[in-house]
Amino acid sequence: MSLIVAYLKQSPRTPFSDLADDEKIFNGGDATWSEQNQEHALLSEITEEDLEAIREREETIQKIESDMLDVNQIIKDLASMVYEQGDTIDSIEANIETASSNVESANEQLAKASQHQ
Repeated sequence: MSLIVAYLKQSPRTPFSDLADDEKIFNGGDATWSEQNQEHALLSEITEEDLEAIREREETIQKIESDMLDVNQIIKDLASMVYEQGDTIDSIEANIETASSNVESANEQLAKASQHQ
């Protein structure tokens, strides 16, 4: 602490009255001060009914968000089921093609067998 005190004693200081725009230093300027006053006035005009309406709106928005997440999960589950069923359908298709080929082959063998009798 003694170093800080020594520095302050040595450094030249500008008198407070000579500082430019004292209002801006403390309040951020006239525009900011005016905006802050307007915000404060607006906030003081908000009633309990307004707050209740805001709370209800927030709850509704949260419910919508929750519902959207549920729909998202349903769509993901549906996509997964469709993908899995795609593999099953591909397998069924391959089995049908194999069965068709086997039937053609069996018909040829039956035709040959009937010729040999």
